[in-house]
Amino acid sequence: MDVDVDANEASQSQGTLSSAPLKLKDLANLCIEDISHHNSVFSKENLYKKTLKFAIGNFCIKEIVSEHQTQEQNGILIRHNDQFSSKALLDLEKKILEY
Repeated sequence: MDVDVDANEASQSQGTLSSAPLKLKDLANLCIEDISHHNSVFSKENLYKKTLKFAIGNFCIKEIVSEHQTQEQNGILIRHNDQFSSKALLDLEKKILEY
């Protein structure tokens, strides 16, 4: 008896979810969160390197640069010259200083 089950059904029946590719926005947010976990201020170069590392084969540098510019315009990334920080970190620092 042959049973034809696709991989998606098989993984769901085993209680695992199939992994969907991340959108660039989500990937960029994860990279910002990761890099800012270790450094409160980080360079544009380090941010691009981190994002490129995890985007390999899925997004090109032009798309990554565009996404980081969008995040900067939306206030998620705060830039001073070629150094960045995140709004979340600045909010946390502000809270600490108010305490």
